[in-house]
Amino acid sequence: IEAAESDWQRNVRQAVAVARGQEGGKLPAGIARLIDELNAPKIDWRAELRRFTDESSSRDYSWLRPNRRHIAAGLILPGFVADRPSHVVFLVDVSGSMDIEALACVSEIQSVLDEGAADKVTVAYADTKIHAPPQTFEAGDLLVVDAKGGGGTSFRLALDWVRDNVPDASAIVYLTDGYTSDWGDAPACPIIWAMTGDPGNAAKVAAGAPFGESVFLGD
Repeated sequence: IEAAESDWQRNVRQAVAVARGQEGGKLPAGIARLIDELNAPKIDWRAELRRFTDESSSRDYSWLRPNRRHIAAGLILPGFVADRPSHVVFLVDVSGSMDIEALACVSEIQSVLDEGAADKVTVAYADTKIHAPPQTFEAGDLLVVDAKGGGGTSFRLALDWVRDNVPDASAIVYLTDGYTSDWGDAPACPIIWAMTGDPGNAAKVAAGAPFGESVFLGD
């Protein structure tokens, strides 16, 4: 039954990816509601990540910030504002302390793609090493999960990998239970620790983080 449900969800997401491509990124209301139920993200990532926009981000028109180039000519035209970060790196903790339920947090990443909360995301799975080649997806893509691991936990290794391989990262989201003896060094871009597990315990672990900010995914 679990295998059939997994196949069903994968087929639905593939159909959604095709529909987005044919409909210019938009979906009928009924299908959009289905995807909301399928992903069931616990964090409003569009609101959470909007704070980390940069000059290379997707842009939209806004009357709140008129285009100053045309004001002198007596024309009031809308200006551009960035509406989402350009490149978010998701690091998924696949150490032995992360159980199957916790690894379901990858649905949070899929919701970022479905909602267009970032131009693109890079996903890497890490414990004491980076597992499988990290993959990059764009808004509307279907997330391909390759979560292998089960070893110890080294945040330093994963953050060093981002520093050396993703210099244009707008922000980092680390999906983890927070159990590590080596947090590593603060990255050049903002980082969010997305904590899984019991909220009370996750709060205690997050309080020990030497940098970054935390959100809680709950049980």
